[in-house]
Amino acid sequence: MASKTFGSALGALIHSRRKAKGLTQTQLAEDAFGTPGKTRRISELENGTVANPHPKTIDPIIALLEITEDEIEQCAKASNGKPDADLDRAYREARNLVEVVARQFENDNPNATLSDLDEFLRDKAHEWAQLRERIRKIDEADHKLGNLKASAEAALDHGRFDEVDALLIEAEDVQQHSRTLNEVRIQANLRILRADTSLLKGDDDRAVELYRSAAEFFMPFDKAEGVQLLQNLAHRLYETGRRSLAGTFHVGARLLETVLTDFVAEDRAVRSKTRYQLSLLYRNAAEGRRAPETLTFLTKAVDYAREGLSDLKEGDDPFDITAMKISLGNCLFEIVKLTEDDDALSEAKSMLKSARDQLLMQGAGPHLLACVHNSLGGATLEKLNYSDVEDEEAMLTEAIGSFQAAIVAAEKCSYPEIWGVANHNLGNALAGLARLKDTKPEDRGFLRVRAVAAVSAAIETYPEARFPFHFAKAHASLARIFWDMAGTEQGEMIEPCLVRSIHSWTVAQHIYTKEQFPDQWAEIQMHIGAIYGAHAGIDGIETKHEDLLEAQRCLSEALEVFKERDMQTQIDYCSHSLKVVARRLKDSSK
Repeated sequence: MASKTFGSALGALIHSRRKAKGLTQTQLAEDAFGTPGKTRRISELENGTVANPHPKTIDPIIALLEITEDEIEQCAKASNGKPDADLDRAYREARNLVEVVARQFENDNPNATLSDLDEFLRDKAHEWAQLRERIRKIDEADHKLGNLKASAEAALDHGRFDEVDALLIEAEDVQQHSRTLNEVRIQANLRILRADTSLLKGDDDRAVELYRSAAEFFMPFDKAEGVQLLQNLAHRLYETGRRSLAGTFHVGARLLETVLTDFVAEDRAVRSKTRYQLSLLYRNAAEGRRAPETLTFLTKAVDYAREGLSDLKEGDDPFDITAMKISLGNCLFEIVKLTEDDDALSEAKSMLKSARDQLLMQGAGPHLLACVHNSLGGATLEKLNYSDVEDEEAMLTEAIGSFQAAIVAAEKCSYPEIWGVANHNLGNALAGLARLKDTKPEDRGFLRVRAVAAVSAAIETYPEARFPFHFAKAHASLARIFWDMAGTEQGEMIEPCLVRSIHSWTVAQHIYTKEQFPDQWAEIQMHIGAIYGAHAGIDGIETKHEDLLEAQRCLSEALEVFKERDMQTQIDYCSHSLKVVARRLKDSSK
């Protein structure tokens, strides 16, 4: 049995061939990719970090080192690697498309690793294969009519003429209905493909119009299939939106609102499911928007969750009831972050506790149990963000218990996403405990080490290409923890903490760009400016003047955005900090 991966076998071949040509990793990166910035990719390959890289993702290296197809095949035979059928087919049949999306990915993520690129391309190849399959199935036949005809022939053989007549009448109806529906499905699928194309080029309004018209084709023949189509499309938009920097949740929401206004009347189950989906879509659509629009979307999310819960009655599936309670609790919790509304927070916690108790009583639903434990921990902590409480330590300890319970539940059902979210939240709660003035110094240091470990574990579950916002938020949390550590460390440990804090802020800024997320970008610039100012204050530092200039630049850029966005608290902080930096620069030049 092969004991090494294809990646390690190919990496060893690349290493030996590079050495034979007398090239350093940096030289190979420059010759193959035209930039030394890809040196890390060479290192990843040679170390076997990427278990199953697709050779086409590293074509320039393969070509430059004159590695043959036979040699690549030998690496595959010597390993336990398996080819990716979707990616192989995509490279054969859609090479131009793959190259375009690869270039776009690398332009948007210049610091991405080879592993990130390879995973991104595999996902895109799978999506492409699914789209091809949907097109292929447009002309599939319905076999029901053939079965009816066969039954009629068998009945005729035995002289059962009345049965023959009844079967042929049914065949007439099936043929008419089947052919009509088949034609409708073909036309609807073509319309959906057109909508997908409009969505791809950024024309959301046109996409919504086309998706709706695809569902409307079914109205005279099978309304339920039209409803199902819109629900499936909305679910697809929800899942892809969660893994995108430019999510199209609002498009999915507009489709489901069509279900409620044009398709659904008395069907309580369909209404409830649709409203549940709408609460999820609007809660996610609020991410990254400015406060007024965020509150509008969250209010809609709460309203739909309430209405969906009211649609459910005693005796309905307990799983549906619990899921709706969790959605309502989460939507209320998000509103509290904006409004600091104690009543909304109390209702959110009450709803989440009810869902938790119901799940524990049923002894089922580990996925939901992990979610509700995590949400309860977050709701418990929220009060600390906007109000003084009598016993912060007790509240933090309670939240930590909830996050740990979420981690355990997620591990039982192998739910990596919520496991990562809960670890991220656990790290923030541990860091909060370390900040309390009554925490012993020896405990404070270990709490921060635990916090770093928890947030770092979360980052490992968030590939940047799949979960960009989770990835960025976790790095922002890590940056804050290292900033805290720098403020309490002494001597030679201060600088490493500040450097690691700047690194994580910089990583987060790759997601929160100035063009797409100016508020978050400016906040990060402000933090980085503060770190450079602190670094300039370290005794004996040789880069004091350069650090102060960099602090001045970062704070000035942040201030400019804050003024444009009328963010007064941040304006005051940056203005004051710039005055301090200016005085220090003046003193350093004497």
